[in-house]
Amino acid sequence: HARRSDLKVYLRNPAGTEALIIAPTDAGEDIWIDTAVLGFSGDESVNGIWTIRVVDNKSSRTGTIHAATLTVGSRWD
Repeated sequence: HARRSDLKVYLRNPAGTEALIIAPTDAGEDIWIDTAVLGFSGDESVNGIWTIRVVDNKSSRTGTIHAATLTVGSRWD
């Protein structure tokens, strides 16, 4: 995407709880998160389908998600 400052990225867990994981920023060519994602209670199941939702606040340009990975852990593991 040509303007990362237009983007917000959300992660939705299998229970439907959604957390903002990337706020608008122009930093870097690729977007990396290598830390725990806050916003989930920890009491919901980690098993099931996780969804990434990208919102373009300006909608004037397009972009592509080339790859995404997710490592899920739980305090019960």
